[in-house]
Amino acid sequence: MPKLTTNLDHKWPSLRDRLLRSKNGKGHVVFSNHSGRHAQIWMGYMQAGDKLIDAFMDETNSASGELIYPILFCYRHAIEMALKWMISRYGKESPKADHNLWQQWRAVLEMIGGVGHDTDDGVQAAGRIIKQMHDADRSSESFRYAVNKNRVLIRLPNGPIDLKNLKDVMEGLSNFFDGLDAGLEEMNSYNDEY
Repeated sequence: MPKLTTNLDHKWPSLRDRLLRSKNGKGHVVFSNHSGRHAQIWMGYMQAGDKLIDAFMDETNSASGELIYPILFCYRHAIEMALKWMISRYGKESPKADHNLWQQWRAVLEMIGGVGHDTDDGVQAAGRIIKQMHDADRSSESFRYAVNKNRVLIRLPNGPIDLKNLKDVMEGLSNFFDGLDAGLEEMNSYNDEY
């Protein structure tokens, strides 16, 4: 094995390092141990995408390219988790164990009263955004890997992406999901009472 050179100006792994070390007080976090974890994952990825855009916008106004992949992955995963939350919490069946956003969206549409809700502007707009994300990354690989399983470069949209617009669109979708969750919860409670 070649000898690795330690750069003493930078942090280097230590045998004392523990990745998930326990700590109380400021700067600690606890995993949830209940069904709400699913929603926390959805909301956490949505917030992570927002924070990455904020960090990028604070640093520079020109795209260096590295952050767009985790930004889009966070947002895509947030959409997937939000849809799966709705299906698992309010649907008749468990969500499919795949990454097909469009299929998941169709299952949610069915839950809220079928295709008739497609005429509602908010539902129609949410569907269009979900379809755009689905088309950009059908298998949840495009923003995580450069090449597919056959080692072929994954094609992505060409041209600059307006990050402020991306964040704004995702904020609207996040608010839609929050409202949908509350509405389905209310409908569920009503049905349980009667």
